[in-house]
Amino acid sequence: DEGYVVLAPEYRRVGDVGGGWPGTLDDLRVAERGALARTDALGVDPERVALVGHSAGGHLALLLALELGAEYPSLSGIGLAAIADPEQYALGTGSCHAATPEFFGGMPDARAEVYRAGSPLRRLEAAPDTALTLIHGTDDPIVAPEQAEALSAAGNRVHVHWLVDAAHFDLIHPGGGAFPVLLDALPPVEVPAR
Repeated sequence: DEGYVVLAPEYRRVGDVGGGWPGTLDDLRVAERGALARTDALGVDPERVALVGHSAGGHLALLLALELGAEYPSLSGIGLAAIADPEQYALGTGSCHAATPEFFGGMPDARAEVYRAGSPLRRLEAAPDTALTLIHGTDDPIVAPEQAEALSAAGNRVHVHWLVDAAHFDLIHPGGGAFPVLLDALPPVEVPAR
């Protein structure tokens, strides 16, 4: 309804053959590069493309935006309650935190190089001028606000939209307060006449 073409690529998950690191990201690389190569056929302006994800999906969207940013400088990377520092996140005690070592094949101390390669925070430290947008709730019990703070501190062009009193899943409800913030963060498009 807002005039956006939305693609939601599927990818292998932990427990699936080839799922986890790096197979999951490899799947998304193929999907995103394929979509970016066919922007004309999809009716998409290549100057107005955004990669958006929530939580672990935000982790993947930020990684892809950092990876593809040199080739597509107008690409927007937007993380909704994104896991930006998986090394730190893996040390948490919740069930979602426990999925991180499963994804990376072990804990950060045993797989330090793998975690560095799969960390938006570490990648941003190497390319601090990459523009990224984070939308994060101040009351998120699943992905702590410190994740957004760490990424913001590492980059020169990281903008954080704080949603006061918002929790983790408030960010993905189209009727909630996060939706207009997300629309404002997306590259503008012409809304088709109704």
